[in-house]
Amino acid sequence: MGGKRLYKCTDCEYSTRNKQKITWHIRIHTGEKPYSCEQCSYTCTDPSRLKVRLHFHMRVHQEEKKYLCPECGYKCKWATQLKYHMTKHTGDKPYACDECGLPY
Repeated sequence: MGGKRLYKCTDCEYSTRNKQKITWHIRIHTGEKPYSCEQCSYTCTDPSRLKVRLHFHMRVHQEEKKYLCPECGYKCKWATQLKYHMTKHTGDKPYACDECGLPY
């Protein structure tokens, strides 16, 4: 049988026939995010996400940001964004997955 090789993630059930996609996927587990916005600390796992998400992300650089994080200087437009951002500093996980209940 010919065809492409199937690449499987060792941490979950994900599999693909594209070697580059498995590399990008594994970064979800490792936390590696080598692609970044040139104007801030926004990062992501693969260049295609950067291209698509950066289009939407760039709006944050164009809108008035009146909420300021006292810990790191992060600025955002809405209080709810700041509340979510602050969980990075406090370690709180106030949200839970609807499927399994795992906090995030």
